[in-house]
Amino acid sequence: MNHTSGLFDLTYAIYFQLAYFLPMEQTVAALLLSLPLAVVGVVVHELGHLGAARYFGVPAVIHLFPRRAEQGDRRKFWFLAPLDVVTDDDHHFALARWQRRVIIGAGPGIDAVVGLPCLLYGLALPVAPWVAVSVAFSGAVAILLRMPINLVPIRRLGNDGYHLIHPDCQDPRRR
Repeated sequence: MNHTSGLFDLTYAIYFQLAYFLPMEQTVAALLLSLPLAVVGVVVHELGHLGAARYFGVPAVIHLFPRRAEQGDRRKFWFLAPLDVVTDDDHHFALARWQRRVIIGAGPGIDAVVGLPCLLYGLALPVAPWVAVSVAFSGAVAILLRMPINLVPIRRLGNDGYHLIHPDCQDPRRR
């Protein structure tokens, strides 16, 4: 069985439930609740990076709407990352490559750890249907949107996937 197909089928079932089984006001409420849940998902993603960095002894902080242009980064897609974990370069690049990859992969990893149960069990929660659909929808966003955007290596985005493949690309000692 293709597990990816099963996740897409489950996501389609969530959309189907939103569109056909819930009254319009509950559908709107479910979508409105999904927005703060999505923000929580982004925070949890960044906390994954932060926790892994601190585990390896790297000083790190989370910045809200980081000003990448001031950091010499000319990426045009800054709006895709409202939060960012900023680490101390000297400590970060002193780590072994596998440790840097753990820090980079911790964000998408936490997306899977939190998003998959939300997606799979959200609809089974013993709460109002619009709340259950919101939780499941948030899990679908984490697994089917945020994780692929983060893991597909895109140099122009400088996303997690790109840094997993090229963990030394921002090392100031290599310039």
